[in-house]
Amino acid sequence: MGEWQRLISELTFWQLAGYCAVVSAFWLPFLTLVGSLLVGFLSFARLIIRGGYPWGAPGESGFDSSRREIMYKARVSMALGTPENIRDQNRIGISFIVFFASIAVIAGLNFLSWLLGS
Repeated sequence: MGEWQRLISELTFWQLAGYCAVVSAFWLPFLTLVGSLLVGFLSFARLIIRGGYPWGAPGESGFDSSRREIMYKARVSMALGTPENIRDQNRIGISFIVFFASIAVIAGLNFLSWLLGS
């Protein structure tokens, strides 16, 4: 049996859960950032594709162009969120970060105590 297999077989459930929590807490902010950037980019791309010319199609009158601009701004605000929605999303995001950070601290201390053998 290899060294890693022996170490893993000696872990208790809580030590293994602590290790998994530390690893997931390390990668979670990165994956969240990448995912939110990807979703934002895809939403904006879909908005542009569905809206055609957001700045007005060639040959449109001034009224049609301004009407299209108003509709475009409305779609952008719906896709990206209003300031109130953004504030709510920030509050939810901060509470998730605090929650996972506390799990990571507890799991990290548990893992360190296991490593030090106390």
